[in-house]
Amino acid sequence: MKKLLSLGVAVASALAFNAQAAAPKEINLGILGGQNAAQQIGDNQCVADFLNAELGVKTNIRNSSDYNAVIQGLLGEKIDLVINMSPKSYAEIYLNDPEAVELVGITVDNTDNSRGYHSVILVQEDSHISRLKILRVRCSRLPIQTLLQAF
Repeated sequence: MKKLLSLGVAVASALAFNAQAAAPKEINLGILGGQNAAQQIGDNQCVADFLNAELGVKTNIRNSSDYNAVIQGLLGEKIDLVINMSPKSYAEIYLNDPEAVELVGITVDNTDNSRGYHSVILVQEDSHISRLKILRVRCSRLPIQTLLQAF
């Protein structure tokens, strides 16, 4: 939650700075699916409330079923702000229209202040792959998002 509020402060500051030039009447906050819509919206309501209070602008939560919906929302100017987007999604938007997306903040790890994207490797408990060294020989570069889309 601290990360989310820290990012919210950074976003609010950036928006407040830009608000002097052209103040929007409302902000459409795109959130990513993964849970049921009601829970997802409820989990992000604190961000909308924060932006409402800090910017004095109505913030609408736009729940998206997947990353592609958020990408299309940003490209089609239906979504103004997304918190916690994957690097792949950011790159896809930027390659289609560099003006459609701007990086405001990067998540920082609370333990060592490192920045970036974390990868996780999962293997079955009974797998012969027990060390990273073994995996390097048999490495396949298939993102989880691609695996999930297969189901």
